[in-house]
Amino acid sequence: MSTLRSRLSVGTAYTLVSLLIVQFISLVTSVIYARLLGRENLGLLAIINQLSASVVPMATLGLGTAVTKLIPNYRREGPEALNRLLSTALWIMLAAGCAVSAGFFLAANHLADLYGVPELSLLLHLSALLVAFDALLTFAVAVVQGFQRVKELAIVGLYAKAITVPVIFATTLAWGLLGAVFAGIMSLALNLAIYYRSVRRIVASERIRVSAHHFDRRVAARILRVAIPLFAAFIVLRPALLFQSSYLALHVGLAELGLFRVAYSLYRIALLMPAALTVPLLPAISEIYETTPRSQTRTQLSSLIRISSLLILPVALVLGLASGPIIEFLYGPEYVAATSLVFVLSIAAFVDTIGSIADNALLGTGRSVQILILTVMQAAVITVSSYVLISAIGLIGIGYATLVNSILFVVVVGAYLHRRGELDLRAMGPSAALAGAAFPVAALVASFGGLNNIGMSAVFLAALVLVELKLLTRRDRLILKDALKSVLTRTEP
Repeated sequence: MSTLRSRLSVGTAYTLVSLLIVQFISLVTSVIYARLLGRENLGLLAIINQLSASVVPMATLGLGTAVTKLIPNYRREGPEALNRLLSTALWIMLAAGCAVSAGFFLAANHLADLYGVPELSLLLHLSALLVAFDALLTFAVAVVQGFQRVKELAIVGLYAKAITVPVIFATTLAWGLLGAVFAGIMSLALNLAIYYRSVRRIVASERIRVSAHHFDRRVAARILRVAIPLFAAFIVLRPALLFQSSYLALHVGLAELGLFRVAYSLYRIALLMPAALTVPLLPAISEIYETTPRSQTRTQLSSLIRISSLLILPVALVLGLASGPIIEFLYGPEYVAATSLVFVLSIAAFVDTIGSIADNALLGTGRSVQILILTVMQAAVITVSSYVLISAIGLIGIGYATLVNSILFVVVVGAYLHRRGELDLRAMGPSAALAGAAFPVAALVASFGGLNNIGMSAVFLAALVLVELKLLTRRDRLILKDALKSVLTRTEP
């Protein structure tokens, strides 16, 4: 199998199955945190996680995606070339990880003063240990993904996630917020050990000798040329996301940030499809753009976006309509106030699915500068819209700010790809029109009781699925058939 259809259907199917299980495990951990910590401590944990997420890109320097993209090229040159690539990338990540970890540790007291929460200092000191571990984990994941071991990456990710649940439950139950932070450190260390077993198998099969002592300046320069625009993009976007969470906490309250954390956990469920596509999509698009004419690439990319949008639409609608009962059942009545926020984020998740595929089209073809420009735009939109909307309407404002950013990104990147002849907007017109009509109708259904009115919701969703089936072409059905067959027969791509 060498076509984009077969590569993506097999890779996405295995990754999706794994991600369904992994996302269920993530949902369980989010319920554990919410039930055991309460809204305010959950908000504090969100601040800690957001601060860590803001500094981790500095430790990886964007090398994870760069290594994934460069592995196929160096692989064609032989084991010695791969040795230089991986050894150099490991050396850079180790150095950057240790430096950033030390800086974060030293800044912990100042950050605690900024948020006005003195007990945050100790928790941030502990979180600083995560940074160096995360840099190494990023390297391991990049290696597995770069060699396109899709099924192995899916299985390893499943094991790594599952083993963290008992750790999180035990430590959080025993020590509360401190235990939750400590669980993060332990979980990351366990994940690192699991992923490195896979890396060792790959290194042995490819006859590579990876060592932090083998540093090649020319290879380092090439890695950094690819990575630095991506790194700059992370550096630009992460502070904007940190501002979004911090402003919500400082302007509205930590309890409301806890509600956002619950809503965001459900929002991630709707992002399973783009997450599953990302693993096989990046190396596959890189290869397809090099070996096929633009007209064929245009058809394939347009088809992929259309199919993905049709698949994610019912999922997003069910999540939005059922948000109230889901939250009450999983997290308890304390968090039901996040219901409207989840509905808004479910729309953003649908839009993000399209944006994720378009973003991977840019990544897979090395257009790092364009990605940086788009990310600067996103950072500005997130910052300004979050400030305006949270100030005006409180908690729900963060949902609308997320939606505004998602829509603007898709409009801009879609127009760019269409202008370059890489995307056929007409082919996606019917699916876009369906989504444009479905969400307002869903809002109307929700106003009459949502999924509490089972009959109305069932009729609406059944009608939607029937329309979607009509919109699927014969080629679309073949792609879906390949994906299902790959799971049932467990064929290695």
